[in-house]
Amino acid sequence: MLHKKNTNYQFPLDVDSIADFKSFDEHFSLPEKPEKLYKLRDDLFDAFFNVVATCKDQDIKRILLIRAKSPFDYVRLFSFVRIKAYAENIGFKIKNSQKSVFYHTSSLADSPFGRGQCIERIKTPSSMSALKARFRNLLYNVKVNGSLFYFFNSFHNGRRIANTNPGSLDMIYLRKLNKSFFLLNEAELGVLEGKWVENNSDFEKKFSGLSDTIANNMISVARSHGIYPSDEDASVLRKLTLTSLQYALLDFYNVSQSFAEKIGPCQLMAGTNCGYFNRMSAAANRVLGGENTAFAHGNEVGRIRDMRIETSLVDAFATYNAQAVSDVYSCLQKYTQPEIATPKIISVDDGRLLEFWQKQSKKAAPKKVRTIMMVGFPFDINMNMDKTFPDIYYLDMEMKLAKPLLNEGFRILYKIHPESLGIPRLNEFLATLKSFLGPGFDVVLDRFENVIDMADAFLFPFTSTTTFNFALCTNKKVVAIDFDEFVRPFSNEARALLAKSCTIIPHTFDNNNRLSFDTDLLVGTFKSCAPDPNTSFQEKYIFP
Repeated sequence: MLHKKNTNYQFPLDVDSIADFKSFDEHFSLPEKPEKLYKLRDDLFDAFFNVVATCKDQDIKRILLIRAKSPFDYVRLFSFVRIKAYAENIGFKIKNSQKSVFYHTSSLADSPFGRGQCIERIKTPSSMSALKARFRNLLYNVKVNGSLFYFFNSFHNGRRIANTNPGSLDMIYLRKLNKSFFLLNEAELGVLEGKWVENNSDFEKKFSGLSDTIANNMISVARSHGIYPSDEDASVLRKLTLTSLQYALLDFYNVSQSFAEKIGPCQLMAGTNCGYFNRMSAAANRVLGGENTAFAHGNEVGRIRDMRIETSLVDAFATYNAQAVSDVYSCLQKYTQPEIATPKIISVDDGRLLEFWQKQSKKAAPKKVRTIMMVGFPFDINMNMDKTFPDIYYLDMEMKLAKPLLNEGFRILYKIHPESLGIPRLNEFLATLKSFLGPGFDVVLDRFENVIDMADAFLFPFTSTTTFNFALCTNKKVVAIDFDEFVRPFSNEARALLAKSCTIIPHTFDNNNRLSFDTDLLVGTFKSCAPDPNTSFQEKYIFP
């Protein structure tokens, strides 16, 4: 623990609450090293899924799986308690954005969490939203089939094909099947918010005891990590757990009724299966006897991580290529699955990156690195602390990486993540950041694929982003810190091959638990000429 500091500095919890970048750079710290903090997340997820795995009542189990992202709520709550205690111990007061969903105040009881306002819900869509959804359905299907006659081709094995969250991978999958789909969302189902379940007293009794069990398990995990919620905090946790289960039951009843009346058993494309409505629809379709397929997202190749949210409630999970199929099975073997049946893992043989590489490899490689594109972290104040430490830790890391490169005369193009476009006062935030880092630091907002030609090389503070694979499929230098190695670690084989395809800068943590690395090595790496690309990682893990 650091010594107390005599200062009026306010410890920020999100990017919108950073008042002064210079003070932030001087005072920011963490109570422990990030990988140790992250262990709390793992333990909370295990505690929750242990309850799911031992639940004998299939109806209750289904509701728990719909709420499979509940552990994130506990991660954020306990992380808030820990950071608040830490900041106060070293003489700081915490500061958070008024736009932040989770922490408007310093008290959990007074926060939206304490008032039960931060729970995922099915909402009644407006008529305009319904119209936009139908228009989007038309555009998506024309994109898949290249024809306005898609509605003649949206059945498979006698069942309608429905899609809750169209994305690039399921587009490829359906195009190869020569099939289209019906866009399924709250608007199409006509779900009515607030319609309560009749004769639900048995569920109420079961949920009351179950919510206490879950909350007590979570509090026990927190205490094992040296986090001691107050009685008031514990009351908030129990209320949140019970209300969360009650609303999931209500929403599931409404969705199931609408599903049975309007859709019936279908072939459901359940997106990434991470969204609340996606999981709700998958559960309803399964009860009716339909089949669900979920799809991979982000940079998942070569990694071994917890995929229990993505692979629960589905019959099949589609990923990029044959190697990724093997990777997902390895993930399933490492973590005890909450259901008896393991979903079938299939490949869509995604060839987009191979085509991208074939085009990029024809271009002349840069002879000298002048402009470096640094890919930013997805800051989202609504999801802050889901890794148990404030997201601004990534901002601190990005600043520490940018400064020595700027000092050596390199130009930095900061490629802001699309999710960060929702930062309150975004333009003000970026202008202040540019002012602090000085000349040579610029920001790009366009899609990564559209701006790659603006850079001579790429820098990735974290590798769990789709753009990392795109960068590997160019003939430009790629440098990674791979800070996410304790979040989504590569397998030993994948990491060894990756080290041949890009430069991985070793890092440690200083006395303030902030990122520490050899600045001379970082600068020298970009000063050297780019080597001939080694595509061993790409050939095994990225190309079909």
